[in-house]
Amino acid sequence: MTKYTTVLSNLFHLIMTDTMSDGLTSSTADAFSSHQKFFIMNVDKSVSAQYLKGCMCLDPSLQVHIHVDRQGRSMECAEVLVPKTLIKEVLQMDGMLLKGKMLSVKKPETMHKAILSRWKKNEEGVMFCGSQYSESVERMAKAEMKLLYHMTDAGAYLTDQNFTAKKDVDEVINRAFLSGVEKIVVKALTVRQAMKAQALADAYPGIIYFTAGVHPMKEITWKGETTLQGLRGLLAHPGCVALGEIGLDKDETVTQRDMFSSQVKLACEMDMPLVLCDGGKSETIHTILTEFKDQLPPVCVKGDRLTSSALQTFHNMGCYISLTGYAWMTPYKAGPRDWLSSVSHDVDNTRLLLASDSPGKFPNFLSKFTAATRSYHAALYKVDCLNMTEACQQLTVKYCSKRNEPFSVHSILELASGGVQRTPQQLAAIVRKNANRFYSFAEKSERKWSECSKQEATSEVVDLQTDKRRNYVSPGLSLTLALLLVVILLTFQHVWKLDSMSE
Repeated sequence: MTKYTTVLSNLFHLIMTDTMSDGLTSSTADAFSSHQKFFIMNVDKSVSAQYLKGCMCLDPSLQVHIHVDRQGRSMECAEVLVPKTLIKEVLQMDGMLLKGKMLSVKKPETMHKAILSRWKKNEEGVMFCGSQYSESVERMAKAEMKLLYHMTDAGAYLTDQNFTAKKDVDEVINRAFLSGVEKIVVKALTVRQAMKAQALADAYPGIIYFTAGVHPMKEITWKGETTLQGLRGLLAHPGCVALGEIGLDKDETVTQRDMFSSQVKLACEMDMPLVLCDGGKSETIHTILTEFKDQLPPVCVKGDRLTSSALQTFHNMGCYISLTGYAWMTPYKAGPRDWLSSVSHDVDNTRLLLASDSPGKFPNFLSKFTAATRSYHAALYKVDCLNMTEACQQLTVKYCSKRNEPFSVHSILELASGGVQRTPQQLAAIVRKNANRFYSFAEKSERKWSECSKQEATSEVVDLQTDKRRNYVSPGLSLTLALLLVVILLTFQHVWKLDSMSE
């Protein structure tokens, strides 16, 4: 009996030693005992660990490490540690196209031991061949993350004309994602904008989602059943998370009423969340929504221009409330900021979302929050600015003062957290949970896997401005080629006859 006990003890010691050699402590090893390791080969050199993790969107405990050489260059290989319940989803990545390269998923036992022993782990998502660069990169990453929060931008207009260049959109999305904005919902005002937003969602699976709907200001694009048919196709896309923005203007028209009722009915039929704009006619909106009360899906109201009483009425109806930086543009009373203060005692149960609304609605007083005006604005927004950090403010002004970007959602979070008397980290967790519940990102990710495995996912954003030259074909080109071919054949036949006669 003692002999068998000794053998089992030695075996346990070997297992634990092997686990420790992989860079995991005993407690971490216990935590990940139900996880499986995989290697993803042929990963593009520009893909970061955060980007790959965002594309997978499987589980918060997912660990991703990129293999690099001693000079810090990517070895086009990533190591992932996933729960065993999600092994099937990881294996589906085999053959998936990412940035134009076909991924290959391999198990540890199929990897050569010489390759496995070449890298060492650290906690920043990169695997280093040696310790030459690990300390400096780790220090930089930690210094940057102290300024940022894990966020979801509940609404941005990235199909706006201010975001037309491929490189520009790519930089904006990457800057937001690396700062902690894990997901961005691109809102559309017309069917055409929704189609462009769909292209962005295809290019950034798991990061970019979009809405589809016709805004009341775009009633000129409304074509009745034809528009509804186009919306049905867009809403069926796995990256579409809501129908919107829709609503009514203060100067309500018959067409706007028909648009609103038809789109609410469509949302009920397809069980899609509704995103309402912040226009007027709240009474009419309440009446129409009440007609579909029994089958109404989740509703989110943009509350920037609404009074605190109107916001409370919508919230009592069970609606989500979305706020942007516009709430801090002017110090008017009985507005969104007052409503935030009134719900501060129960903000954990408040259905609050935060959106950048880029490229507009930036809280522009931040750009003046310096020198002589510092004391004035500090007094004006005394409660709201309790959690404002100088570093986050400077970064927001640097990237968003001329044109707002999703990056500014960090400053909006700090302002809102001061109003509800919570830390930014606490409010970020609440807002992110609300966004996941309203938009149902988890369900969309499950649908998206089957789509992403069949098509290329690339970080290069399609040109948002249609280039008609791409589809232009000269009407006489085919005829010209045919005539040229006939001439060549006749010439060849004539030469052949001359050769025959000479013989």
